[in-house]
Amino acid sequence: MSRYQFTRVLRKAIEACGLSAQEYAAHSFRIVLHSLVRDQSLGLTYLPSPLFLPLALLRRNVWICGHSIVHWARVRAARCGLAPNLGLPNDVRVSWFARRGMRWEELMPVLREKVANFGPPDAIVIQLGENDLTSRKSADLLGSIKRDLNALAALCPRTTVFWSSLLKRIEWRGAQSCLAIERTRKLVNRAVARWVRFMFGRVIRHDRIRIGDQALYRNDGVHLSDLGNDIWLASVSKSIWDWLQQ
Repeated sequence: MSRYQFTRVLRKAIEACGLSAQEYAAHSFRIVLHSLVRDQSLGLTYLPSPLFLPLALLRRNVWICGHSIVHWARVRAARCGLAPNLGLPNDVRVSWFARRGMRWEELMPVLREKVANFGPPDAIVIQLGENDLTSRKSADLLGSIKRDLNALAALCPRTTVFWSSLLKRIEWRGAQSCLAIERTRKLVNRAVARWVRFMFGRVIRHDRIRIGDQALYRNDGVHLSDLGNDIWLASVSKSIWDWLQQ
């Protein structure tokens, strides 16, 4: 049975029960059912009928966290009518947690606070680390990133982590050599991408954002222009779409 056929049959079944089909999403059932399995070591596999799961349980929560790139991407998405959920399905709720100038060591305190207040999300997109490249050695930064990703996996074991690759910059503020920082950026991206995939997370590449195309950047050479933000948003949105369809 195709996805389309299943959705049609499911919708008719929901309506036959006197319920609103708009409050239920077919593609969410698999994740929800797995999350409701209790203590398999005792052989307990109680799975309530999907037809009676409220929308709040079926909704996917996605967080996008990071520094100014995330802040300005959200502003751009709002202006284009894509905010807050990037044009994703109605059962996907996207929350944006951005702090301009944010550095890597600020991530886990923010996430612990948000998880304590709202519970763990289904997915977290992290765009962070560029601001650390000019002030920390690559080994030190890599150690912090891996340690925090392990802590995040322990805090939110069911959450899928999306590593949004460190972006290129025309200008690296405070750097003695932009070429040296670019080499470090590539090294960190490769190492973290391997680590995230090892932890069953996902990697968002930004190959279309190139320093050779100055139209993608603002005059400061750091932040993205509207066109650059559009490309960033498209890459993030596509990656989330691909994840939803798994």
